[in-house]
Amino acid sequence: MIAIADINEFARRIGLVTDFDSLAVVLGAITVTLGCRYFALTHHVDFANKPSGTVRIHNYPHAWEVWFDAHGLGISDPVHRASHKLSRGFRWSEARTLLPFAAKDQAILDAALAHGIGDGFTVPSNIPGQLLGSCTFATTPECAISDDNIPAAQVLGLLAFDKPCALTNTRIARVAPALTPRQREVVMLVARGKSDWEIAIILAISHGTATGHVREARQRYGTSNRILLAVRAIADGTISVHEIIGL
Repeated sequence: MIAIADINEFARRIGLVTDFDSLAVVLGAITVTLGCRYFALTHHVDFANKPSGTVRIHNYPHAWEVWFDAHGLGISDPVHRASHKLSRGFRWSEARTLLPFAAKDQAILDAALAHGIGDGFTVPSNIPGQLLGSCTFATTPECAISDDNIPAAQVLGLLAFDKPCALTNTRIARVAPALTPRQREVVMLVARGKSDWEIAIILAISHGTATGHVREARQRYGTSNRILLAVRAIADGTISVHEIIGL
């Protein structure tokens, strides 16, 4: 088990980091202390067409990085997708219970194993309006992460992922368009599958007014698609899934 003093020391070292190379060195030291072999601090994007300013720092085998990117897994990797459902860290084996696990998802984990990557623990960073990301610590197939070290991995993973934002003096974000309160109501109803006629009845406005609000919201989000309008409003935190389904 990692001592509290060691966790505090690593937290101090993360705080002193001034560039990505230094952060990689600290992550490497944390990884060894956790009894792991690999680390990966990354935004969940397609790195073949990555947005400007995105971050990926890792020490995975180069062959795995090439295979991973060739298959566009920055977005579709099952571990990444599972992390979008949680605010806490999780073992990779738990991904099977968090997702409708398909054969292709198992094939990805099998491919990681073939590249020498075994057990893993991933700490998500899911902040509305920010690009999704995570910090992962992983072992070789012969080893497993000790349960005793999971709390330390959780704390240090969170601290490490927050550091790139400080280094760049910015947070890579999808800037939410400014909707009026009425437009937000309309987008909420669009997300619930309501037509313009139904929106007009629910809000006691004319059909033309409802259509105008939907059109203006779509224009502000730069899309002509109602589904994308709802998805983007959820992604940037303008509306929430809980509001949509009534939780």
